[in-house]
Amino acid sequence: MEKFEYDPIDLEESSFRLLRLLKGDDLHVECELFEAWLHGDSAFEFEALSYTWGSPYTCETITVNGKELAVTENLYLALRNLRYQNMDRILWVDAVCIDQRNNHERGHQVQQMGSIYSQADRVIFWLGLSTEPIDILMRSLKQQGRENYDRQNPTNRNMLANGFFAQPSTSEANSESVEKRYGGSQKHIEQQREGLRDLLTRPWFQRVWILQEVANARRAIVCCGSNEINARIFAHASQRFDFTPSSHTQAVLDIMPGPSGESSWWSQKRNLYTLLLKFKESRASDPRDKIYALLGISSDGKRAHGLRADYTKTTEEVIHDITSYLFNIDQSPYQVMSEFLNNFHALNTSSLVKGVQSTEVREIASFLQERGDLTSITEEVLQAAAANTRYGVEMVEFFIDRQDFTLKDSILQSAARNEGCGLQVLEFLCESHRPGVSSKRKQELDVVSKGTIEAAIANKRQGNKMLDFFLSHLEDKVSTELVLELASSNMDTALDIVQRLIEYRGDRVIMAAAGGAMNMMALVVEEYQRRKWQIPTEAFKVAAGNTMYGPEVTQLLLEQEHRDKITTNVLEAALKNRKCGDKILALHLQQKEVRSIPITQSLFLAALGAFCEHLILPLAIEQRRRRVTTVETPQEEECAVYRELYGECRFATVNKMEALARTYQEQGRLEEAAKLWRQVNDQKKVHFGMHQAHTRANMTELASISVEQGLLEAAEDLLVQVIAHEEEIVRFNGNLISGYTADTPVGSVKETLLRGREMLSLIREQKAARDLTAAAARDLTAARLSSWRRVVLRFRRFRHQSHPEVHA
Repeated sequence: MEKFEYDPIDLEESSFRLLRLLKGDDLHVECELFEAWLHGDSAFEFEALSYTWGSPYTCETITVNGKELAVTENLYLALRNLRYQNMDRILWVDAVCIDQRNNHERGHQVQQMGSIYSQADRVIFWLGLSTEPIDILMRSLKQQGRENYDRQNPTNRNMLANGFFAQPSTSEANSESVEKRYGGSQKHIEQQREGLRDLLTRPWFQRVWILQEVANARRAIVCCGSNEINARIFAHASQRFDFTPSSHTQAVLDIMPGPSGESSWWSQKRNLYTLLLKFKESRASDPRDKIYALLGISSDGKRAHGLRADYTKTTEEVIHDITSYLFNIDQSPYQVMSEFLNNFHALNTSSLVKGVQSTEVREIASFLQERGDLTSITEEVLQAAAANTRYGVEMVEFFIDRQDFTLKDSILQSAARNEGCGLQVLEFLCESHRPGVSSKRKQELDVVSKGTIEAAIANKRQGNKMLDFFLSHLEDKVSTELVLELASSNMDTALDIVQRLIEYRGDRVIMAAAGGAMNMMALVVEEYQRRKWQIPTEAFKVAAGNTMYGPEVTQLLLEQEHRDKITTNVLEAALKNRKCGDKILALHLQQKEVRSIPITQSLFLAALGAFCEHLILPLAIEQRRRRVTTVETPQEEECAVYRELYGECRFATVNKMEALARTYQEQGRLEEAAKLWRQVNDQKKVHFGMHQAHTRANMTELASISVEQGLLEAAEDLLVQVIAHEEEIVRFNGNLISGYTADTPVGSVKETLLRGREMLSLIREQKAARDLTAAAARDLTAARLSSWRRVVLRFRRFRHQSHPEVHA
């Protein structure tokens, strides 16, 4: 048989197609399709079918105008069960009456669906095939419907007035009521509940298009298999059998024709927003239908400019259109229909943010009254309220009065950028610092941030007043350094800001500027000159510690003829500046006034720590010359300064002391040399834990020279120290200690120690000989001298063998 092809219909008029379901009782379904009009004399009486399409992969064939047309199995079963045996039936069935492959026709027909279902003589809600529990349920409902009809009085009072729909207070009471009403057993009632549960969970209730079909129906019947019942009765079956359907299913029952729709949400809130919330879980093979199916039944659908069923648009374009209409948002963040429908909370909040920026409070109040249950007053909302240039104060107050809030810096920044009424908003937000503030508004502000001050400074209309407000009312929460730093970014307004700061904070401004950039310091100094103020000494100290612009700022201060402000503390601050402290110190030391500053030990130590002793040392030597009358060589003066100011401190002085000790030794000043060598030895022990090998060798060498010169006490003292440290090495068993390597034989160390003890014994014998007569002493000395020299030679040989690297 030839396949059916659609003839075009007039899309400029209210034309549509109707299906004549031919009578019969066999398995094959025959139909005729013809064009009709909703208005005019040619209007037909017809019934509209509401059903679920079912799986597109399971199809049956029907005959339409003598040709084959494939339909889903679900539609085929519906047509078979709805077909009369003895008369034709006129139906409107979307899957057959609309050419689904023609997008223009689909859009045209979808726009007319509301009219089609509202003008239908009756709408058929086809729920599928029946079961035994469903048969029992439908018979019971139909029987109760007849009884109720018989009880109606002549004034046609509805069923609710007769108490037909009264809901029992408890499950037991309800069961008793049902059992009494139907005269059946508990088992019989459970079967009816099972049938009702089966019907209310069928896919028909989830299909999005049935919503328009149900809502527009003037009269309707619910059909299941060969059973049918008035929709008015069916809508209340769940109450009678104490069954609670899902919220989505209950919403569908609420919009069915009958008294319930007149008192439910349906009669009060039918706008598109509410419908999308109620029925967002509805199913549709085409995501666009989730919007188009509700347009026709929404109270505001006709006013939605640009919103109409247009299947030439993509899903993304449809989401964009509906987002723009419902939320006044130009670009939807969602591209998938399910994400869009499940994120009304976020979209409401975004819409609120946009509206708060420009509208009046009453409009926002209306918005929240309608959508407040799915809207959050977030930090972003309060930011937008603070940015409202006309109603900022009223808007912020409105939100704060609704709930507790935390005064975030982002809200202050938003107010600071507000060129209309930002100052008033800031004053209102910060009024927690005034007495008599309500607990909701009383918020502690820790500090005014960089972003807020920067926004205020950039505010061309109210920036100066905002800054005055911050400095006068929030003094302890606004950083002077931060204000100067931000002011430096715009030198056109910087001088005005500096003057305001000095007016409120005085010397604290120059202190802050001394630690900052050169350009701001120049402005502050200029203002001080204009006011004829003295620059405080502390400013020099802060400048000395400025790691970025310290030399430049210091030079500027020194040019102001305030050199008497240079103190020891200023110099120490410069020495602590690791980045450019040497340059700052050099600038100060160039000033003649610095000569009167005493070079203290702490100052000298700081100079050594900063490797700047070469800058301080000349001044220290000069000051020492004023105190000491003896004539000293430059080397002696330097060492004396180190001893006076540095004492027993660090290895930096050891090299100088060691060099001077050698000089004394060469000059024959052996006692002074011995004293210095002992100091060198002690200094090195402080830093290395033991005396280094070459230091002990030098001390031994000096001891032998001292003996030859007759300085026995000095020689003895030196050898005592050497022997003590050699013994210490022996105790450590030859490990890596003070110049000895791990492979040094312990025996050679012991041998060296033995020879040192021999030398000490000889020296002590010579000291004893001094008590004898001069003649005897000379003889003894002569006799021992050759022996002494032999011991020294042997000692030197052992030392060389043990530590060749030292003697090399």
